[in-house]
Amino acid sequence: MLNEGPDRFRSGPSRISGRRMFSEALQRFVEETGAQLAIFCDYEGEAIGQASAGPDDFEVKLTGAQLGAVTAELQRLARAYGQEERASYSFATGTTTLLVEALPGNYYLVAAVADPARVPCARWHLAAVARRFEAEL
Repeated sequence: MLNEGPDRFRSGPSRISGRRMFSEALQRFVEETGAQLAIFCDYEGEAIGQASAGPDDFEVKLTGAQLGAVTAELQRLARAYGQEERASYSFATGTTTLLVEALPGNYYLVAAVADPARVPCARWHLAAVARRFEAEL
């Protein structure tokens, strides 16, 4: 079961190397897609890895944590209707699009993209990152 995942990130050397691997992958994602930020969170909304092209660490973590409750509820509804937990969704505002990739075990990735022309590419790349992270859990 994927519940073994959180323990892997909470103690010992694997916590440091795991977080570094996730953060490095997110930094590449930010650089390649022009995203403002990207964060990978666990079932408690805690950051496992993050990257930013501007916003400070607190803002990145806050963005990730705020979407945790929404993601958990969408995953709960998916399970209730016999659907898989793995899902993609987005929220668009006047200035930014938030992309979310929900993974089994209530893990999720969030990316913020300001340039509407970059959203399709960022969505595709974030899904690829999510598949890679899911394999690591």
